[in-house]
Formats: sequence, structure tokens, C-alpha cells
Amino acid sequence: MATLKDKGLTKLRRTLKKLSGVKIKVGFLDEQTATIAAFNEFGAFNVRAKRFVGPRPFIRSTITIKADEIKKGQALVMKGVYEGRFTAKAAAEAMGDFIRRLILDRIDTATQWAIPLEAFTVEEKGHSRPLVDTGAMRDALRVEVTL
Repeated sequence: MATLKDKGLTKLRRTLKKLSGVKIKVGFLDEQTATIAAFNEFGAFNVRAKRFVGPRPFIRSTITIKADEIKKGQALVMKGVYEGRFTAKAAAEAMGDFIRRLILDRIDTATQWAIPLEAFTVEEKGHSRPLVDTGAMRDALRVEVTL
């Protein structure tokens, strides 16, 4: 009778089981900041300007533009879990933080890609950086991992 040699399938199944319930959320956890972020992401009617202000999609565009980097990051952390170098939670936290940093970089480079601010907004804010007023939205970007 022939014997079968396990070439890693059992270990792979264990790894996938560890990762199966992991959820990573990257975003704004408080309602006020989430609302401000949504206005920036999708655009909104500006009451003071009495017109629609176009979207500055910093989250969606990050995920689209950086999709290959995100996939590579996922593969690396999954391999780390498979090899026992990371727990599922540590891998998920690392992946969430990686995506968070990509989004922050997109916010920080908004002057290169976003719709320019209206003159009255520049005058009110004292600068012309889209997506940044006080920095509160940028600072509020969080990662939440659940297993």
C-alpha cells in the first residue's frame, strides 16, 4: 500500500483556518470625522459656496492605485503566518497599518492630484492643501482588527 506524504497541505489548512475570521477595517471610527471624510471622498454641497464641491477620493483611489502593493503585502503577511513568524492578529494589524500609511500618503500628496481648493476656502484656511484643515481627519484614520 502506498503512503501519502503531506507536502504542506495540512499546515496550509491550519493557516487558512487561523485567517478565516480576520477582519481589518481602516477608516474613521467616530461619526463626525467619518462624515467629513465622506464629504471629501464623494463630494458634497457646500452651503457657504452655494454649490457642489467635487470629490477628492483619497480612500478609493488609494485602494485602486496601490492594489498590487496591497496584494503583495497580503501575500507576505500570509506567508509569515504560514511560517509561524506572525500570529493572525499581528499579521492583520501589520496589513491594516500598511494600508493606513498608503492612505495617509495619498492625503499628504493631495496637492498633486486633487481638485484645487476654491479661493474662499484658501483664504479661510490660510493654505491651499486639499484634505487638510486642522489635520484632525488625517490624525483620526484608524485600524481596527477583529478575529
